[in-house]
Amino acid sequence: MRIGEFVRTLNTTLDTVRHYEEIGLLSPVRNDNKKHYYDEHLQAFRTIQELKDAGLSLEDILLLFELKESVGCGSEVLIREVTAKFENQIATLDAQMQALRIRRDNLRGTLDELRRVTQE
Repeated sequence: MRIGEFVRTLNTTLDTVRHYEEIGLLSPVRNDNKKHYYDEHLQAFRTIQELKDAGLSLEDILLLFELKESVGCGSEVLIREVTAKFENQIATLDAQMQALRIRRDNLRGTLDELRRVTQE
């Protein structure tokens, strides 16, 4: 399929697809100086989106894609690296949640003080 159909199929933008190409996440096949996308590109794009939704950076995703290319999908090395990235992301989310709880508690305390002042 050509880029327009690819974009419509994935409900994304040309800019996103081109950016992924520029950084090496997508590599369409060139025939007659035209780019063509296949099922493997659809799957790669969907995988990128899933990993982004999980909080991984495009840099991390590119590293995982490069590792997959060198050691193969399903390899123990790749699985360990994905596991490590996910564990790091969970730790980051836990820290962010704790920071948000502290901010919320501080805001509640300030709000309680303001209410006491206005009730006096």
